[in-house]
Amino acid sequence: MTMDNFGLMLRACLIGLGLSIISNYLNNGSHTSDTSTALLFAFCAIAVSILSVLVHIGFIKLGLRLIDGEKPKIKELLSYTNYFWRFIGGGILCGIILGAIAIVGFGLIFALVKIAGINLAVGLILAAIFIIIALIVGIRLCFVLFLIVDENMGPVQAIKGSWQNTRHLTTELFLFFLTSAGINILGAICLGVGLFVTVPLTFISLLLIYRQVVDKSLPAISGTNPVHPEEVPVHVLQ
Repeated sequence: MTMDNFGLMLRACLIGLGLSIISNYLNNGSHTSDTSTALLFAFCAIAVSILSVLVHIGFIKLGLRLIDGEKPKIKELLSYTNYFWRFIGGGILCGIILGAIAIVGFGLIFALVKIAGINLAVGLILAAIFIIIALIVGIRLCFVLFLIVDENMGPVQAIKGSWQNTRHLTTELFLFFLTSAGINILGAICLGVGLFVTVPLTFISLLLIYRQVVDKSLPAISGTNPVHPEEVPVHVLQ
């Protein structure tokens, strides 16, 4: 990655961070006892949240364009409003799926412990199993938002596409996310400043994996024979 490319992603990351800080401030301000002030803060918080989603979409799109050898500008960050509702829909559907696993899993464990009277240790083992299931499902859905932004897919189609294209890569992606988390923790330890380097780098790394794994195997979504990851040529940053 050239310094110009890294600078672009860093600026986009800083914009997202700034919006997150503003959003937290507005959400805290909305709890005031004064009704008119609370409504004003709530309205501003909604506006900032919408802007944050658009920045997230732009962050993905600009990163993909960099990987493809293009030279996007930071002013294009908010140029992809046409993906907004599908992006929101994809995020909500993924949240519902993971939430359902959590509700069913822990509801079942609670019932078994409180009603059936099973041993607490067994309950903890079952909890660990459901956590592992949720992690696997989360990993399998990690490309949903990328597919929506990159391939103009609908939420359901993107979920199917991410699920199909990650079926051979669960372990590898888990290790990637684990490594990325460790790197970002180290970045946070450096007074948080290191995150300005580690977050863009780990995000670009995930986009590279996405390009290598998913880009050439999209026909598998429509029912044709899938292309395995090792058969896909590696795209590199220009």
